[in-house]
Amino acid sequence: MTTGEPMLITNVRPWGGEPSDVETMATVSPAGNRSLPLTELTAAGVRVGLGEDGQRHYWSPYGNADMLDRTWQLAFTNQFRKDELIEHCYAVASRGGASILDRSLPRVASVADRPGLAIGDQGDLLLVDGETVTSTVMDRGRDRTVIHNGRVVADGGSLTK
Repeated sequence: MTTGEPMLITNVRPWGGEPSDVETMATVSPAGNRSLPLTELTAAGVRVGLGEDGQRHYWSPYGNADMLDRTWQLAFTNQFRKDELIEHCYAVASRGGASILDRSLPRVASVADRPGLAIGDQGDLLLVDGETVTSTVMDRGRDRTVIHNGRVVADGGSLTK
C-alpha cells in the first residue's frame, strides 16, 4: 500500500530501523525484550494502530480478544509509567487503529493527541468504569457497554438484541 503517508500496524514486536524508513509495516506476536519506538514513530508521522487477530492459542497464548488488555500490554512492554504515555497507548488502540482501517480519519499525531467526539462523528463508543483513562487501562474493568452506530449492541459482557 503506497499512499505517501507512513503507516504501521503492530501488536508490539521488536523492530530495527528508523521511524522515517517506515511506510507500511505489519508485525505480529510480542517477542524478545525490545519494543517498537512508539512515541518516535508517532512523532515521525507514522500511522500507528494496535490490534489483535484472535484469541488465545498455543502460538500466542497472550490473546483474549480484549483490546483494553492489549492496550495494557502495549504500555507495559514499552515500560510506560506516566499517565500521558499510557493515555497515548489508548489513543493508538482506539483512534490509531480506526485511522488505519479508514484512512479518511485523522491519525494519532502526537503523544498529547487524544481521541474524542465531535458533532457528526459516528456513534461508536465503549463505556467502561474508570476514574481516568490511565486507571481504565490499568484496571481493565469487566463492566462494559458497547455502542455501535448510536445503538447499544453489548452490555455487561453479553450481546443485546
